[in-house]
Amino acid sequence: MQVPLSDPKEREQKDVSGLLASSFHASYLEDKLQMDEVLAQMSTFLLAGQETTASSEAVLMYLLATHPADQERLRAEVQAMYAGKAVNEPLEPADYDKLPFLNAVIKETLRLYTSVHTVTRHVDVDEVIPLAYPVTLEDGSKTTTLPVQRGERLLLSFRMYNRLRAVWGDDAAEWNPNRFLDGRPIHSNIGLFGNVMNFSSGVRGCLGWKFAVVEMQVVTALLVKTFEMSTLPSAKVKMLPNQFLLMPVLEGKEDEGPQVFLQLRAID
Repeated sequence: MQVPLSDPKEREQKDVSGLLASSFHASYLEDKLQMDEVLAQMSTFLLAGQETTASSEAVLMYLLATHPADQERLRAEVQAMYAGKAVNEPLEPADYDKLPFLNAVIKETLRLYTSVHTVTRHVDVDEVIPLAYPVTLEDGSKTTTLPVQRGERLLLSFRMYNRLRAVWGDDAAEWNPNRFLDGRPIHSNIGLFGNVMNFSSGVRGCLGWKFAVVEMQVVTALLVKTFEMSTLPSAKVKMLPNQFLLMPVLEGKEDEGPQVFLQLRAID
């Protein structure tokens, strides 16, 4: 029996590449994208959808390997979810949202080691930006506003916000997934996921943030369920910044590019 394909017009409205193609062929100038704009968007999808998620997942595995108690707690949570399934039955997408410690681990990894550490924004109009917390200037005075002028470029640090003690508490520089579960107040309501800024916020937030989170949920759950992870003493990982990304590299082997070495033991 042949299964009919869904309406191409319907697929266009749900598929990013379809939307880009539709915009390129749009009849009205205000709806039309130029080819360089389409290519720029596709480059963004490839970079943001592959390198950043892969880097974050590698760091997450390393953090679990260096925090065996958290690794075991996560494994117990995942195995309990699988125990309610038939043999070889995969988890449903909704199941991952019912795993609180899994999501806390993902949020804490993204918070502590954001793969995109800085973004730029260009100022369109003269404006005075209010600041949530006072800033000390070079002359020692404090200010709660930031005047900006049209044409200026702002560098916005996700890493700085994700480790801001005023938002996350005195242990902001430490790994602690339980911060998302213990009921402590997080003094911020921005960000698309877990109040972290990895996916930016507002109308220019990352289009693929939900897909990236689902990728990390699925991969993390399967790896933790299948393997016990530990570190190699000679393969210590650190985060190395390039222009806008933080990549995991091995200490003393930075020139070899992004990599994480772990020992995996299959779980019976």
